[in-house]
Amino acid sequence: MIKTSRLSSRLLYGDDSLSNQDLISVLLGSTSVAEQLVSSYGTLSRIKEASVPELRTLGICNSQIAKLKAAEILTKRASIEGINQGINRGNKLSSAQEVFAAILPLFSGENQEVFLILPLDAKHRLLSPPVEISRGSLIATIVHPR
Repeated sequence: MIKTSRLSSRLLYGDDSLSNQDLISVLLGSTSVAEQLVSSYGTLSRIKEASVPELRTLGICNSQIAKLKAAEILTKRASIEGINQGINRGNKLSSAQEVFAAILPLFSGENQEVFLILPLDAKHRLLSPPVEISRGSLIATIVHPR
């Protein structure tokens, strides 16, 4: 507990050089759980992909698993908010490359097919941020033409 409070203090005073393991320690309040996660999965993306039953087999309690999942969801939402602010009404998308660059971050970490629409006017300017129409499985999504 002493180490996590020391790490928390460093974070509060602007030290953003903490390792991923240290940040997980602060988030979960346990250096041993953070060490176990990093040694078992290695990277943040692999930790993020771990299922609840897998995390439970490591002895991680439900409240710590919920904190990890909440951090993941908040990170994704913050990313989407930033993207939606960058994809402002009136931005012109005149090529497939510009569309790709604009929406790529929306799909970061997705493991499902997602069908989006980009509402454009006749001059290819965005009328609003992308709208999710359908979310499917790993390899397919169903979209009705109506």
